[in-house]
Amino acid sequence: SYNAEGIVIAEGDGIRVGENRWHANVAFPLALGVSGAGPNDEGDMDVGPNTLLNRPVITSARFEGAQIFVDGLVAEGLTLHAYLATRADDVPQGDTYLGVRIEGSVDDTREGRARYDDDALGQDEAALFGFVFITPGGPPGEGTRLIATATDREGNTSEFSLPVTLRDLSAD
Repeated sequence: SYNAEGIVIAEGDGIRVGENRWHANVAFPLALGVSGAGPNDEGDMDVGPNTLLNRPVITSARFEGAQIFVDGLVAEGLTLHAYLATRADDVPQGDTYLGVRIEGSVDDTREGRARYDDDALGQDEAALFGFVFITPGGPPGEGTRLIATATDREGNTSEFSLPVTLRDLSAD
């Protein structure tokens, strides 16, 4: 918080970052290697800080009351840390921690795999996930975005996902 950059992991593996509150950073709140988010890559077999772990891909984020429904893709068995980004910054900051879920656990409502290929995201094939989170303090405000990180079994944490604006299901 209150830095030019939040946390930059310049070298090393197994550096776990989670359950934090991110705000008031000028640039990306969490970067692996150099400043700025790097794209995901095929197979995620990189060498670099925290193995340059691919970040999660959020495909949908909706809410009804205090419940948030999140769908996306992440490598099998990874732990997802979800955050609300309530400020309208160009670089979303995870100022409200929602919690942790594990892909493939009993909390995961989706099964299967899918492929993504996007200029901003990169490309890979990953496991589908679907999770429900409860917001502290009631329904999120208009324009609230969701971001997430992933952490593998070795403790390597990814950069933040691209932000997805929450859609109010009660307005449908």
